[in-house]
Amino acid sequence: MGARHFVGKCIALFALCCVTWACASTGLKPCVDPASPNACVCPAGGSCAHACDPAVKNCSLGCSHDNRSCAVTCGDDCVALCRDAFACDARCGDHCSVSCQGIKDVCEAEVGNASNVVCDGANDCRVICKGSCDVSCPNGRCRVRCAAGQDCGLECGSAQSEGPLSCPDGTLVCGQPC
Repeated sequence: MGARHFVGKCIALFALCCVTWACASTGLKPCVDPASPNACVCPAGGSCAHACDPAVKNCSLGCSHDNRSCAVTCGDDCVALCRDAFACDARCGDHCSVSCQGIKDVCEAEVGNASNVVCDGANDCRVICKGSCDVSCPNGRCRVRCAAGQDCGLECGSAQSEGPLSCPDGTLVCGQPC
């Protein structure tokens, strides 16, 4: 009886492992916390997309665990933490904070008024400011497009001796040519 019970547990464990592997290989990844539907914490190494109703405040994406690809679409007061992910795409409203430090491929952030984007060490950080915003890009490669008539700040940091370059197309860049 003991051997059968052990074999039964082994078969159940094997089935559980197969189901877990099948979910991971098809891209099914849990993202929304049932206790807080406005929050998404992407599992380590996974890829996640999260969207909040634009009327909802305090939407958040946590994607800082060696994640492959992360995306969030939200309204005002959004937080996107994509530190050290391979790629990040954040579409946010006003008063948002986007962290793209150490992004290995591309971070695309579209933010509203009074937002902050941090691209320290990012390989390619592309920011569109729909209002006034601040972008910090020490040791990174950044391109910032600011809405007409808005005030956008781009800080290149001490590792890049010159300040941001103003390009003929109206963008500001750090760490790369126009």
